Amino acid sequence: MNIGEQLISLEKILLSPAIRHCMEQFNALLADDFVEITAKGERLERAETMSEVYGDSWDVEIHALEHRQISQDTHQLIYLCMIKLPNRPVKYTRRTSLWRWNGENWQMVFHQASLCSSANFHHEDGQ
Repeated sequence: MNIGEQLISLEKILLSPAIRHCMEQFNALLADDFVEITAKGERLERAETMSEVYGDSWDVEIHALEHRQISQDTHQLIYLCMIKLPNRPVKYTRRTSLWRWNGENWQMVFHQASLCSSANFHHEDGQ
């Protein structure tokens, strides 16, 4: 498995409902200096992100995933995400994550989610 495939796998783990009930594993995948910019434009640090998502249950679909190497130890993922939360409208977002090798494993150091329309989502996904 190459680096891009590893990071895609880790990204999918972070988006899975199961990890949102296992803070130890979630904690291991986020760097100490992790920062997130939410779809609402809020800036969250690691502890805030962890408390925001703990226990969330949702269905997620990832599409149009791109991997880019930024430097030897930093890589970026860009993708479209469709999130289905119980009793809420479907949310479409464009997301980007930065992953950094810490000498032992990959950790996410930055994540941003920006709302996008379903029309853009389906167009870029080739549907």
